[in-house]
Amino acid sequence: LATLRAQVNPHFLFNALTSILAECDDNNLRSARAITRSLADYLRASLLQRAHYAPLGEEVDAITGYLRVEQARFEERFVHTFAIDDAARVAVVPTTVLLPLVENAVKYGMRTSPPPLRVAIAATLRDGRMTITVENSGPWPAPRPGASDSTQIGLANLRRRLSLLHGDEASLTIDHDAQHVRVTVSLPP
Repeated sequence: LATLRAQVNPHFLFNALTSILAECDDNNLRSARAITRSLADYLRASLLQRAHYAPLGEEVDAITGYLRVEQARFEERFVHTFAIDDAARVAVVPTTVLLPLVENAVKYGMRTSPPPLRVAIAATLRDGRMTITVENSGPWPAPRPGASDSTQIGLANLRRRLSLLHGDEASLTIDHDAQHVRVTVSLPP
């Protein structure tokens, strides 16, 4: 589980640092500080998690830092929304269940979506069952021969972790058409 969970996207880190440097070059130190703080919050939450389960709200807070950095990079070309039920926020779920979905939505959505990329993150808790959905504008990315950045690696790792933790009671489904990609994780009580 630790091996499957231990993925920090180096491209994200390098891009975030480049964004900070660009803000410094423009003498926009307030913005550079804000991006740095968001990056630090994201890395702290992502790298210091040791448990296999935590309240979903902790990951939502980490994702917020990640999305602030991406917002600074892409500005008006990126719009994101959250719809997280209060009950879902305090519910205990496998750690790092949301991050790979959001990273994929941003990374591949930026390739396939007309601007602005829209990412919607939602979570509900009904009858003890958690449903987490990440949807982005744009079609499912076409396979690129020889590409080493396939969405299938991160999703396969998440599927494997869910299977190890919950067996057949957890699911990860992907729905897509020409305008949207929606990934849904369903977790048992």
